[in-house]
Amino acid sequence: VLGAHLIGPSVSEMIGEFNLLERCIVRACMGVPEEDRPSESDVDRMRDRVQDATMQLTDAFFRHMIEDEQSEKRYMRLLQDIANEALHDDRRPLRGRLREVLGVVVEAMGARSAAFLLFEVRTDRLVTIASFGDEVFEEYATSVDPMSFAGQVAGSDTAKSIRDVTTTALDVPQALRKSGIHSVLGVRVPPRSELHGVLYVGVPETREFTRREIHRLELLADRLALHLENARLVADLHETIESLHLERGVRERFVAALAHDLRGPLSAARLAADMLAEQPASLDKRRDLATRIDRNID
Repeated sequence: VLGAHLIGPSVSEMIGEFNLLERCIVRACMGVPEEDRPSESDVDRMRDRVQDATMQLTDAFFRHMIEDEQSEKRYMRLLQDIANEALHDDRRPLRGRLREVLGVVVEAMGARSAAFLLFEVRTDRLVTIASFGDEVFEEYATSVDPMSFAGQVAGSDTAKSIRDVTTTALDVPQALRKSGIHSVLGVRVPPRSELHGVLYVGVPETREFTRREIHRLELLADRLALHLENARLVADLHETIESLHLERGVRERFVAALAHDLRGPLSAARLAADMLAEQPASLDKRRDLATRIDRNID
């Protein structure tokens, strides 16, 4: 019971269940014949035991929450490390490292497989960009159709899951149905915002996903969206810088060519003006120098 509760309901719900258990036991004790009814001291001991169990559970829950928080921070750092390496390596941008990212997602979720589908606005389709796992998800493209699992995830602000892919009526890749994966959990990237893509994971067991698992996948999806957006902004910045470098080069070549083309006629006009300043005796000579100045200025 303790293990099942640690990854499921909130601590207030767990305490409430133990309180309900205590009331049920007391009510059951009061319902038996008086000669078989437990003594008041026995009932008090039972209540003490329930209270002790409640305190142990609460303590274990908060220890688990602290450990879980530290674990989440570790996985966020791993994603950050991959994103930082991608920013400093032009040969392998983040889009080329998404399989590494999905490896972190699989480890963080205790899953067997993961896939990331990117939304293409031009075609209005979701296209598998990367997958990871023993039995990797098939690479396929799908429209944002509510009959497809990816389409349901893309159209919802909340996580979606399939309890068993082998029996679901939703459109899922045939390779996924045969992969040994049974339960699938998916979230849009980023959650509760403009659609960038869909992230989902698969586990071999047929089961429901807990709120903690859903929260963790949403957190990973949100962080992935942030890193993808940062990578796009950096790529745009590099493109702008490269464009400015090219523009500066063209401008410098233009100025150099202009200076070269101006230097000849300006030098000739300058020389003629100097000669004219010496006041040559011949009127024809002065007229010729003035004409030469006029022609070179034109």
